[in-house]
This record gives sequence, structure tokens and C-alpha cells, in this order.
Amino acid sequence: MKTKFLVALFITFISFHSFSQFSDKYFSVTSSTSQDWGGGTADSGSGTNYTFSISLSKDAAITFDSVWIAGGTVLFLGTGKNIVDFIKGDVCTLYASQYYPGYDLFYDYDIVEIKTGSPPPILYKGCALIRFKVKGEIYYYAVEEMQKLAAIAYP
Repeated sequence: MKTKFLVALFITFISFHSFSQFSDKYFSVTSSTSQDWGGGTADSGSGTNYTFSISLSKDAAITFDSVWIAGGTVLFLGTGKNIVDFIKGDVCTLYASQYYPGYDLFYDYDIVEIKTGSPPPILYKGCALIRFKVKGEIYYYAVEEMQKLAAIAYP
């Protein structure tokens, strides 16, 4: 009986803790896109670029850290230890990219799926999960939709 109670308490704590980590009080994602690209020369590789247009809901010093897309981790470009002081009403765009060395998007048809990185730290509904920090506290934002743009074939 005591074991069942402790298991139920642990599951409740984990569920509450994971759910409380989601936050939309700092910003909202107004649009997001993905665009595949191919290098154009043998073994130049290919990749996918991602953009997230963000509208800030309140004044906050935010560090954008990582984004999980389709189960893989993609680091934001130009971030890391940079803390940006946003003012309510600011609009910014976050960029992320995945690179597949040696894989040609337009010619390697035998490769069906490529996964990189680590699985997301928490379960989420949507197409992407953004991790960010405010005052050292980690939060997550689930992106519900992403527009897929036409692929680019570089010469």
C-alpha cells in the first residue's frame, strides 16, 4: 500500500513538474517555417533551415537555448550565453539549421529519415519544442504548426 502511494505521488510530481515548465507568458510564435536545401555539388551535403518569428508579451531577459524538431536537437544560431533584454512588443526571428554532410537531398532517394541529436527532455504536442531561460529558470514553448517552404537547390 505504501509503495503504491509513493509511486502515485512520484507520478503526480513528475506530471506537475513537466507541465509547469511550459510557458507562453513571455512570447508567442507568430509563424515558423522549414526549408530543405541541397548543396549542388558532389558530397556538399544538404540540410534544413528553420525560422521562428516571435512576438514578446512582456519585458524579460531571455536566453533562447535549443529547439527540438521531429525528435532531434537543433541549436539556435548565434545563441549560447547571450542574454537578450526584450521589451514587450519586440519582434524577433530565431534561426536554426540542421546539416547532413555528404547527403544530397535531391539525389539520395534511398535515405528515408535522418535523425540527429537527443530526444526532447519533456513530452510535448506540436511540431517543435523551444527551450529558453529567464532568470536562470528553464522553460519550454511548444510550436503547434510549421509551414514547409519549397526546397532550394544551390548550383
